[in-house]
Amino acid sequence: MELGARRRVRKRDVSFGPQSRAGARAWDTFQTIAATAAKLGVSMFHCIHNRLVSPETTPSLVERIAERAGVAAQPAS
Repeated sequence: MELGARRRVRKRDVSFGPQSRAGARAWDTFQTIAATAAKLGVSMFHCIHNRLVSPETTPSLVERIAERAGVAAQPAS
């Protein structure tokens, strides 16, 4: 928890903070996904790159994280 908070504060200091509430929510969402992917050993960069290059054959980041975590991916609503 503390390490996640430190990363958030560092990003805020470097970029002078989010410009809106929606921006703050986007930061939080992205950083949570990035931290979860890192903990499970999933490379976010490679997943996003592969989805752009060959989307029809590459599983989504959600599917990869769920696979590594050993749970079923929830369909988007």
